[in-house]
Amino acid sequence: MVEGFGFSKAKHLVKTDEISSVFSFNSRFSSEHFQILVKPGMHVYARMTVIVSKKTARLAVARNYVKRVSREIFRMQQYKLAGLDLVIRVRKSFTAVEYVVIEQELLAQLNRAQQKHVRPDVQKTS
Repeated sequence: MVEGFGFSKAKHLVKTDEISSVFSFNSRFSSEHFQILVKPGMHVYARMTVIVSKKTARLAVARNYVKRVSREIFRMQQYKLAGLDLVIRVRKSFTAVEYVVIEQELLAQLNRAQQKHVRPDVQKTS
């Protein structure tokens, strides 16, 4: 079991078939900047990946910033999302100036995902 607020390799969705299974589960939550795809996973901890296309953010610096912010927000909320596999697709790029709004928007989407996919067999830590 992976403990704490870290974002270790075990919490990354990496394999193509794992990511594809989240897409095919077809549970989506959309907002202005994000589309969150969710699937109940087989682990007791949440796993996640972030997808940012070149069409969304042309420069690698911008794509990396968007991924970093998304991972950080997920990292601080992962205990609430235990047992879920998530794919976060960024639909619209953003900058540091918009951080507070982006954080609220992503938190709202993650809360919606958590409420819809509650797993009674997963123990949440307080």
